[in-house]
Amino acid sequence: MDEPNATYSPNAQEPSLTAATGETHSCPSCGGLMVFNISSQSIRCEHCDAPAEAEAASASLIREHALIHGDRNGPTASEDLEHVWQEQMSLIHCESCGNDIVVPQEALAVRCDYCGSSKVLAQKAAAGIPPDGIIPFVVDKNSAGEAFRKWISRRFWAPRSLKNAFHENKIEAIYLPYWTFDAQTDANYTAQGGKVYYVMEGYGENRRRVRKVNWYPVRGSISRFFDDVLVSAKQLRDKLIARIDSFGTQKLLPFSTAYLSGFKAEKYATSPEQGFEEAKAKMLSMLRDQAHREILRYYDEVRSLDVRASFTQTTYKHILVPFWLSSYWYMDKPYRFVINAQTGKISGEAPVSKVKVTLAVLAGLIILVLAFVLYLNYPAG
Repeated sequence: MDEPNATYSPNAQEPSLTAATGETHSCPSCGGLMVFNISSQSIRCEHCDAPAEAEAASASLIREHALIHGDRNGPTASEDLEHVWQEQMSLIHCESCGNDIVVPQEALAVRCDYCGSSKVLAQKAAAGIPPDGIIPFVVDKNSAGEAFRKWISRRFWAPRSLKNAFHENKIEAIYLPYWTFDAQTDANYTAQGGKVYYVMEGYGENRRRVRKVNWYPVRGSISRFFDDVLVSAKQLRDKLIARIDSFGTQKLLPFSTAYLSGFKAEKYATSPEQGFEEAKAKMLSMLRDQAHREILRYYDEVRSLDVRASFTQTTYKHILVPFWLSSYWYMDKPYRFVINAQTGKISGEAPVSKVKVTLAVLAGLIILVLAFVLYLNYPAG
């Protein structure tokens, strides 16, 4: 489930629309296209740089949806909102990796960032349900490119020529789909708490201090509200992205298609119900950690910890979060590089230079031979 590359017309004049209201995002000064500017962290005209009129952008305005068992179609939206989304966005499909990408109408996809394939086709399928919220880009393209160069320079075993493999036109901005979940949890836990003590055993030279543990039954309860537990809405978990997909959802803004001008977004591939199963696992893990800490306040060790929880007042949102993606080929094999565009965290793949490995092995053998020769010639006694 990976991201096709796309290039965009920098002079596109078609106005984007606010998904929440359906109003056009055209410049009040020159009529140009209003787009999100990463440097200023604001929506501005791409021609005259005039800022958009001030709008309330509080996270409290973002819709929350009640989670209903069997809800497999994602968030519901008004007919007007969905019409705006479908009219403004197109769907691009990669035939090689099967990924579906939502792009503005003026976008032209030319290759897939993940698999490098040029087999990308425009689809007539619906672009899905509009997102409820979005975390805008903070890291710009220049910073992303510099991060790649620094990252690859620290890969000792990577080929030297790889430093020239990166080109700015091969790094692409994309919003990936996530679900966020809120839930009230009430949990009961049972465990065994251990009290450590020491005794002396044995006689004479064999006498020693031995560690022992007395175990006691423990039980307790936890009540905790979880807010914005983040879960990927991709069909398959991407290991590179999973390493760096921590986002500050306090920066979440109500969605507007103005944020997607010049960008692309992946269409969600899982239902909220599927996402909640992963969210529950995350919540249970945090509840276990909390129970473990509570028990250690009174005991030295914990074993056989079992936590049972109920989940109520459960709500969810469909949101988009920002990444920079780049794929490059080395020796007929693709490699990928990912940047969290809010935090700047980096995750990537780099090839290993056969020349460097061979030289390292030869150097090791030479050192071993020299050490052996010195050993043989070292005077005895």
